[in-house]
Amino acid sequence: MENLINIKSNWKHCTLEYLIKKYDASQDMSRAAVFEREVYAAKEVSDWKCIHRILFDLRKEEDAPIFTGMQAKYSDDTAQMLETVKEDILVQLKDSIKILQTQYLIQLLQANYLEKLKQKRIKIENDTTLEEENVDLPGMASIFTELMLTNKESDELKNIRKILVDWKNSITKSKYRYKVMEWNINQATNKNGTNKLPNLLMKEIIIQNPDILILTEFSFCENASEFFKKVFDERNYDYYPKEKTKNTKNKQNEILIAWRRELFDLCLDKCMYSVVTFENNKPNFLLVDLIEKKTRQELVVAGVRITMAENIPVKGTEDEKKKAYQKQANKRYKQMQYVYKQLEKFARVIMGGDFNNYRRRTELKDWNIGRILCDNQEYKIYTPKGQSIKEKKSIRGEEYEFAEDHFVTKNCEIDNEVYDRCFVFRDEKYINGEDLSDWNYLSGYPDHAILIADLLL
Repeated sequence: MENLINIKSNWKHCTLEYLIKKYDASQDMSRAAVFEREVYAAKEVSDWKCIHRILFDLRKEEDAPIFTGMQAKYSDDTAQMLETVKEDILVQLKDSIKILQTQYLIQLLQANYLEKLKQKRIKIENDTTLEEENVDLPGMASIFTELMLTNKESDELKNIRKILVDWKNSITKSKYRYKVMEWNINQATNKNGTNKLPNLLMKEIIIQNPDILILTEFSFCENASEFFKKVFDERNYDYYPKEKTKNTKNKQNEILIAWRRELFDLCLDKCMYSVVTFENNKPNFLLVDLIEKKTRQELVVAGVRITMAENIPVKGTEDEKKKAYQKQANKRYKQMQYVYKQLEKFARVIMGGDFNNYRRRTELKDWNIGRILCDNQEYKIYTPKGQSIKEKKSIRGEEYEFAEDHFVTKNCEIDNEVYDRCFVFRDEKYINGEDLSDWNYLSGYPDHAILIADLLL
């Protein structure tokens, strides 16, 4: 036979149910589940007269939803327990009631359960004051869960909810995180095609394991095919260009961009590079148009190296040098304007490279870090602390540091950007350790720190 409570309800049932929902921390708030908990809580009541008085003093809650009937199924075990509770109530309230009507029984059960919920909250609130330094992360989770479930309507919980939502949104504002890496690998010396890409280069890229890779001062050296096979083909990367461009013929630097095939598709019709000569004042520039597989959204990846543009006369007068620097800065600025012109039609861009800007806080304002954006407010620049060339930090202080490698983005963000020099400890070539100042002995070996960051899309 089915066990079922089925009664006509009054305002007391409505008020008690409303208050129970405010205090009850349980996940299952169905009437059947609440009724089972009410019966269980009534097993060991020593003073039903007290509950009777509490029920008598109950005040109507105007906000309590009104309902005219209550139904709840319950188990055989609960039915057996309920019979014992009924007998106990009749014994303790024999001077007040002769017959225990079901409507009143439900009110007593509700009132008793509500009282126990209130006592539990008081106990929590009166527990020994916690010391902040003694609460670890699991402890925080436990305390928060307990307070959250026992204070569901508190203003504090509303504030915490807002903090959590804002925090979560700030973290997940970008759905996907990709590791991007830019590295000037110093193959500019390969004018005669005699260089080899060092094993260090292959090993370091495999160790770093980026999702997107930008190599500046790249050259199609005699072992380029071996490099492509080991670093890209065997590890499921795609890359561009796959063969020499006109820049090799012009004895200019190449740029190479690689990406994981499982993460991005390439739109071949939108790849382009700048053809550089010694006369045309163009930067080394490569653009590849990718499609992010998870969202099918477009992402343009650009590699840049601003060229030297103008030589500074070593034996010139101070005035001659100043004029040469001014001319050099103007040319480099124009190269950067050219870059933005190529990118203007694209909505989302990540650009990395060697911008050959002057030192931090230089008096030569025409080509310092602040000028790299060329007043394009839709772009952001990301520069790590320290130097990307020479020593890790300048012994003369931050204002004399040369941070030449940067990430620049449009409609996407960069996080955790760093200059990484760990590769110097993986090859005996780097006799001066992290100091990359002596370019002579590093011919054909990377002389810039690696620029690494997380790309948020």
